[in-house]
Amino acid sequence: MLLKRVAVAAGGLPLALAAVYFGGWWFFLLIAAALTLALVEYLRLLRLKVEGVEGPVAYAGLALALLGAFLGGERWALAAPALVFMLLVFRQVLRRVPGNPLGLAATYFAWLHSGWLGSFFLLLRGLPGGLFYTLFALSVTWAFDTAAYFVGGAWGRHKICPALSPGKSAEGLFAGLAGALLVAWGLGALGPGLCGGPAPGVARSLLWGLAVAVAAQVGDLAESMVKRFTGVKDSGGLLPGHGGVLDRLDSVMFAAPVMYLLVR
Repeated sequence: MLLKRVAVAAGGLPLALAAVYFGGWWFFLLIAAALTLALVEYLRLLRLKVEGVEGPVAYAGLALALLGAFLGGERWALAAPALVFMLLVFRQVLRRVPGNPLGLAATYFAWLHSGWLGSFFLLLRGLPGGLFYTLFALSVTWAFDTAAYFVGGAWGRHKICPALSPGKSAEGLFAGLAGALLVAWGLGALGPGLCGGPAPGVARSLLWGLAVAVAAQVGDLAESMVKRFTGVKDSGGLLPGHGGVLDRLDSVMFAAPVMYLLVR
């Protein structure tokens, strides 16, 4: 399992970094593909327990969020939740039979989690110095996940949230925070010379790193909540050793809007 995990990461990491570096439509296509696959998995999970999940509206909302963030900027991205909610209501007006309010709520939740939050990466990359900020958010999140995974798996004894995720431990959490802060410190020190990035300073970088790491942990637990509700271990099997695309993106989707708001 570990070899599969490393092999998938080694194959996907250069592709992701190249798209981040070149930005523009390359980055848009990567984000759009990743979030679409994640949303497919999310809706499939919800349909195991909830009736009336509106897939077409969720996908239309994802396109709206992505194109709005990429072409329209912050105002369009912030308006997307209201527009998608109205789209869901309008969809029910056209139905000949009453819809399921729980299905609508589940659809909206899935879109917010795996669509709208992820679209903030497009806003983040589009900022002056966006290359540095995007690499910062991704690197800190990956460092947190990696340190928490290995330390928690080897020495984790004290569970922090057994009802949602039995594998999460205090040992893994603190190791993840330490790894995230170490990477944040390094990026803060190297910022001015890294890809022409800004100079946030070590103190601010550490604060950013802590906030992003906490957001990553919350994002992980948010997906765990859905998986426990539906009774599955992984969101899919597309990425051997990792599970599904949603399993890999759950942390970074919460990190993106937090990093964007911190920078703004």
